[in-house]
Amino acid sequence: MRITTPWHRSRRYTALLVAGTSVVVLAGCGADAEAGTAGSAGGELVVGTLMPLSGPQEPLSNSYRSMKAYFDRVNKDGGIGGVKVRLVVRDDQFNPVNTPSKVRELVDQEKARMLCANQGSGTFKSISSYLAARKIPSLPMSGESSLFTTGSTGFQLLTPYELTGAHLVRYGVETKKFARVAIAYTDDGVGGPFLSGARQQLEAMGITPVAEVKINAAATDQTPAAAKLKQSRADLVVFNHVAPVVSQLVRATDRIGFRPHWGLTYAAQNKQVLELSGDALDDRATFATPFPDSEAPELADYRAAMESTDPKVDRTDFLTVEGWIAGAVCAQVIETAVEKAGGVPSSTQLLDAMKNTSVDTELVRGLTWSQEERTGQRQLQLLGVSDGTFVPAQDYRPAPDVELGEG
Repeated sequence: MRITTPWHRSRRYTALLVAGTSVVVLAGCGADAEAGTAGSAGGELVVGTLMPLSGPQEPLSNSYRSMKAYFDRVNKDGGIGGVKVRLVVRDDQFNPVNTPSKVRELVDQEKARMLCANQGSGTFKSISSYLAARKIPSLPMSGESSLFTTGSTGFQLLTPYELTGAHLVRYGVETKKFARVAIAYTDDGVGGPFLSGARQQLEAMGITPVAEVKINAAATDQTPAAAKLKQSRADLVVFNHVAPVVSQLVRATDRIGFRPHWGLTYAAQNKQVLELSGDALDDRATFATPFPDSEAPELADYRAAMESTDPKVDRTDFLTVEGWIAGAVCAQVIETAVEKAGGVPSSTQLLDAMKNTSVDTELVRGLTWSQEERTGQRQLQLLGVSDGTFVPAQDYRPAPDVELGEG
C-alpha cells in the first residue's frame, strides 16, 4: 500500500493522514466575531506549543521535533489552502509554574491562535482557564480524561489512561491467562485514572487485585515497592509511567528475584525503557499504544522525514511518532477552519473546527470530537518485547468500556 503524505496533496489535508482510509471532517458553524478573523487567501497562521526544551524532562520535546518536521513539509508544499503554518515553541521545562507566562508569550506576543501537542497534564491545568477565556483551542498531550470538559478548549488525542489500564488487564486475564494481577500506580493525574480503569475492568471480570502498590516517582530506589509486589506473587503487574520510572521499578523487582509480566503504556514506549531495563522486559512485557509502531509501513513517510531533517532524534520513541501524528491532526483542523474563513482563520473558527472533527485512519483510529465529547482515541494495539525490540502482540481492538474521569 502506498502512503500518501500531506505535502503530496494541494487540498484536502484531512485525507493526508493515510490514503484509502475513512476521514470525516465537519466544518464549524458558529459566527466569528473576533477582529481579523477571516483573512484573504494565503497568509500565515501561528501555531504555538509548550515543551521542555531544557531541564530533566527534555526528552519529551521529541514530539516538537517531529511536529516541526511535519509542518515544514506542509509549508514546503504550499501550506494548507495557501496558508503557511508558523510553529512557535516556548520552553516551560515541564513545570506548571513556568507555563502560564510562556503561554501568554505565545498568545499575546506571537499571536498564536491554537496550541498543538503541548506536553503534560499539570502544565495544561495551569493554563486551561486562560485558554478558555481567550478561546484558544489546544491539543495537549495528556491521557488524563478529566481535563477535557465542555468548559475547556482542550481536546484529547491520546487514549485516556483509564482505557489503557482496562485494556491491559483484559488482555492479561483473557489472552495471557494471568490469574493474579497487581496494580502499581502513582498518586497523581497519571496514576489515579490508570488505577481506576484497571480496577473497573478487574471488577467487571470478578477479580480482586492481589495488590495495589503506590509508587513514588521521584524515588531513586524502588526496592520497597518491588518488595510489596513480590509479596503479592502477582503474575501480571500493570503500571503507567515514563521510561525512567518504569525501568527503575522493573530493575528493582528483577534484583530481588521477582519477574512478573508487565503491562505498560505508551508513556514508556521507547528505546530508553528497553536500554535501562536490560533484558528484564524480554518476553515479559506488553505495551498498550494508540499509534502504530515507528517501523510500521504506514509511517514510512515519517521515517523518511525524520531521517532527512533530524536524523539524531530517536524516531522509535512514542513521543516522536506522537508529534508527527499530532501535527497531522492539527493540520486537519486548520484545513477545515481555513475553508470556513477563506483564509487565515481566527482562534474561534479553529475552535469550531476542533469541536467538529472525526478521524478514523491507519494512524488515528476512532477519534471523535464534538461540543460534548473531547476525549481521545478508543482503540489500542499491543506490542510485546523480544530481543530488545518491540514486536506486535495484538492488533487494534476497542478498549473496554469503563467510566472516565475517575481517580
